[in-house]
Amino acid sequence: MAVCGAGKTELLFPSVAEALSSGGRVLIATPRKDVVLELAPRIRRVFPEARVIAVHGASAEKWEESDITIATTHQVMRYHRRFLLVVLDEADAFPYHNNPVLYRALARAVHDTGKLLYLSATPPLYLQKRLVSNDRSKSASSAALPLASATHVLLPGRYHGKPLPVPEILTIKGLHKRVRTKRAVPQMTNAVKRSLDAERQVFVFVPRIDDVDVVLAYLQKAMPDRSEQMAGVHASDPLREEKVLAFRNRRYTLMVTTTILERGVTIPKSDVLVVGAEAPVFDEASLVQIAGRVGRSFDDTAGSVLFLQAERAAATKLAVRQISRMNQLAKKLAEAGGDNA
Repeated sequence: MAVCGAGKTELLFPSVAEALSSGGRVLIATPRKDVVLELAPRIRRVFPEARVIAVHGASAEKWEESDITIATTHQVMRYHRRFLLVVLDEADAFPYHNNPVLYRALARAVHDTGKLLYLSATPPLYLQKRLVSNDRSKSASSAALPLASATHVLLPGRYHGKPLPVPEILTIKGLHKRVRTKRAVPQMTNAVKRSLDAERQVFVFVPRIDDVDVVLAYLQKAMPDRSEQMAGVHASDPLREEKVLAFRNRRYTLMVTTTILERGVTIPKSDVLVVGAEAPVFDEASLVQIAGRVGRSFDDTAGSVLFLQAERAAATKLAVRQISRMNQLAKKLAEAGGDNA
């Protein structure tokens, strides 16, 4: 387990290098196409001598030979005993989480002499129990996990040594009606203006696809001079890839999005706003991941995270508690002069 922005990808590099030097192949499986597309060029830069391919539903490289394959979790079903090292990124995320078919597919992709490595900032409880106790009998879900011999490492701090930004929670009665009718929600608009005035980019997360256009229209009306710099995106958007790339390239400075961008997307100098944080789709793990978009780079280790909710919710409190707990643990380890354990 490693907190968001701990440098999990970079920590993989020695293991990847070892597998390649042994003549083996490497598979990095991740839940979403967006993450595959972000990881592929990063891995190519680090391993320029290796053949790296990106495999997802629309990929033209599905059947090509490679040294390193970066694939969505469903594409892993193509492989049998092929990889000396298999890495599952975001082990807690849909569609892998609680999916026995994908559990078995992942295990089947590992070579007989290979190793399987799980990465997660928010591992589900059953996986935590299995990794700590090596007990296979906890639940039907955990029974399918391919953990013949397991160990675990906890990284409570980020690679740059600065604490995780702790979210602020604000409860606003009638929040959604105010947004739909374009009535003033100063807590929202003021937060966005502060970020944009500081030349930062803003993720605005909403719970449902229908909310994307509603919140985007509200913000564009509230800040007409910046409206062309704003966009919205969701999983079924035909321009999804182009919009995300434009956001990375700062053509857009604000992106209203569903949870499709909660993981694996790094935008330097960015802040986060969640509108409707009480919605069931925003559970503790999701909110921790969303907050983890902020303060990830060396040159920008801070930033703001604001959870706006129409009513009090347990998940927002739990997310703040988890982030604060990791910060406290990282601080104790640093004061003791110890390493993450």
